Amino acid sequence: MNGNQNECECPNPPGGRLVCEAGQLAICRVKDGEIQPKCVNPPSQFRRTDRLTVSDKTAFYNWALSQITGQPRPSTESLGYQDLKILETGFYHDETRGIEVTFRLPRPFEDDFVVAGERQGGGAAPAAEAVS
Repeated sequence: MNGNQNECECPNPPGGRLVCEAGQLAICRVKDGEIQPKCVNPPSQFRRTDRLTVSDKTAFYNWALSQITGQPRPSTESLGYQDLKILETGFYHDETRGIEVTFRLPRPFEDDFVVAGERQGGGAAPAAEAVS
């Protein structure tokens, strides 16, 4: 992976890889067997990561979860176990809506969920093209 990119492996089938810019949230959603790739720029208040407070990070993760799940979330909502598991694994599944999502958070947000130098889930990092 190039340091200027954020890559995400798409659920298989149909599979593939999404390549986004380093600072973007890479989301590869599969609904009814069809890939819906998306590279999303975080809101501007999250771009200066060296000055983020705990409440800023909570707001970022709530924003990311709303992008990943397609469900709105208040920026101050507490992150529960299921939320943290989604963020850690880079995977979300909603059987009732027929959706599987892999994603990769932009750095340094992803670093909050890296264990022993290895990401636990299926996402990858940064530019905007879907590669099959």
